[in-house]
Amino acid sequence: MSTPPKSLFTQSTLTTLTHLTHLLHLFHHRNKNQHRHSLWYRHFSSFRKQLNTLHASLTTLHSTPETHLARTRKKAQDRALRSSISARLDFWRDVLVPKWEHAFGQLVADLRFAVLGVVLIAVLAQVCGAVGITGAYEAMAEGEVERVLEEFGREFWGDDGAGGARGRNGGRGGGEDVGEVVRRDEGGDVAQVSTPPAPVVRPAVEEESRDDEQVVPKTSTRPPRKKRRKGGDAIDDLFSGLD
Repeated sequence: MSTPPKSLFTQSTLTTLTHLTHLLHLFHHRNKNQHRHSLWYRHFSSFRKQLNTLHASLTTLHSTPETHLARTRKKAQDRALRSSISARLDFWRDVLVPKWEHAFGQLVADLRFAVLGVVLIAVLAQVCGAVGITGAYEAMAEGEVERVLEEFGREFWGDDGAGGARGRNGGRGGGEDVGEVVRRDEGGDVAQVSTPPAPVVRPAVEEESRDDEQVVPKTSTRPPRKKRRKGGDAIDDLFSGLD
C-alpha cells in the first residue's frame, strides 16, 4: 500500500479516527492502574500512540491556514506529510497490525478479561478498515489465491495446455477411463471383442439324480426267515430247517 487510498484523506475518515481515538483514551484512563504492567497493555499503548500520531497528521492535512504565505508553506509540508503517512501505514500493515491482533486475541482467550480483548479487536478492525489496511489485506489474499491457481494449472495442464492428453498417457490425472481398444480385420469389419469363457454350470437334474442314487438303500439277497409257528413240538423244530 505504497499509495494510500483517497478515502484516507476525507473528512469522514478523520471523524471516524477522532471517535476511535477518544474511545482508546477512555480505555486507557479506565484500565491503566490495573493492567499497565501486563504484556498486552504494552501493545495497547503502542497502538494508542500510533493512532494518536496518525490522527494528528490527518488533522494537520485538513487544517486551512489563514495567510497566503502559510498556505504556500503548507503545500510543501503536506507532500512530506502524505509520504510519512503512507510509510507509517505500510509499517502498520507489515509489522504492527499482526502483533496487535495477536496480543488482543490472546487477551480474548483469557476468560477473565475477554471483554477488554473484544473491545480492542473491534477498535483495531475499525481503524484498519478506515485507513485502507483491510482492503490491502484482501487484495494480497486475492493475489495469493490467483498465484496458487496458476501454479496448479501449470502443473496439471502444462505450459502448452496439453495436460489432458499427457494425463491420459500416464502423467498427472492418469486415473481417467480411456475405454477399450477395438481391432479391425482385413475386410474392415469390426472384430468381436474376445471375452473370457463363462464357467460351466452343471444342470441341477444331474446333481439331484446323484443324490437319489446315494439315498436308495441296497436290497438284501438273503431270503426272509420264516416265522416260528406257535404250538410246535420238538420234531417240528428238527424238520423246520429242511423247508
